[in-house]
Amino acid sequence: MARINVMFMTTSKYPRSVATYIRRQKALIRRQTQQKEEQEKLIRELLTRVSGSKK
Repeated sequence: MARINVMFMTTSKYPRSVATYIRRQKALIRRQTQQKEEQEKLIRELLTRVSGSKK
């Protein structure tokens, strides 16, 4: 079994619960919207909304 070097693991910009929320919302947007431009716009809005509420 390989050991994981914790020092070189990347840290997330958001807590795990928020990152999970973002991942699920992005998947929902991609399922509901077919146009790539609309998806990108909605995902940008989502990230702006989440990062705006970050303290």
